[in-house]
Amino acid sequence: VGAESSQGVFPRTCSRNLGRSTGQHSLHCGHESDLSDDTGDLGRGPCEHEVSPLPRVEVWRRLALYLLLFGIAGTTTELILLGHFEDRLQWTPLVLLGLGFMAASSVAFRPSRAPVTALRALMALYLPASALGVYLHVRSNVEFELEMRPSMAGMELVMESLSGAMPALAPGAMAQLGFLGLLVCFRHPARAMPATESDQPHTQET
Repeated sequence: VGAESSQGVFPRTCSRNLGRSTGQHSLHCGHESDLSDDTGDLGRGPCEHEVSPLPRVEVWRRLALYLLLFGIAGTTTELILLGHFEDRLQWTPLVLLGLGFMAASSVAFRPSRAPVTALRALMALYLPASALGVYLHVRSNVEFELEMRPSMAGMELVMESLSGAMPALAPGAMAQLGFLGLLVCFRHPARAMPATESDQPHTQET
C-alpha cells in the first residue's frame, strides 16, 4: 500500500508505526486499522494522538477520591438522620462535610491547583474537628454518668463514659475522611501545574 492511500484515510498528523498494535490504536484514537501480522503490508498505523494509560498511582488516587466522596455522603446522611443540628457546634461537621464534598467533586471533575489546595486545607480541618467531637461526646457522657451516679470515679467512670449514650468515638470518622483526603492530595499532579486563567484573579487594566 502506498503512502497516498494511507494519507487519504487518516489526517496528516497520523503516522504508521509497525511496532504498535491495531487494538491499541483503535482504542485510543477511534481510527480503524488493518495492519497485517504476516504479510508485511504496511497498512494503516496508529496516529500521534494516542494517549498513554494513567500511571497506577493515579488510578489508586482516583479510587481513593471516589471512596472519599462516598464516605462524606454517608457520614452526612447519618448526621442528618440523627438530627445532629441542635446547636452551633453540632452544625460544624455538617458544614465541613458539605464543603469537603464540593471540593472533592471539583477535584474529580476538574482537577486543577485551586480545588486540590482547597480540598487539602479542608481535610486538614477535619482532624481537629474530629478531636473536638470526641471531646464533646466524652464530656457529655461524663456529665450524664456523674448526674446519675455522683460517686462514680476512676476507670469505672472512664469505661462508662466511652460506652455511654453518646457514641464517644463516632467523630473519629471525620479523622478517617481527613487522612484519606490528604492522601488523595499528596503529590497531586495538579498542584505542579501552572495556575489556569480561571484560577488567576482578574485585574482591570487602567
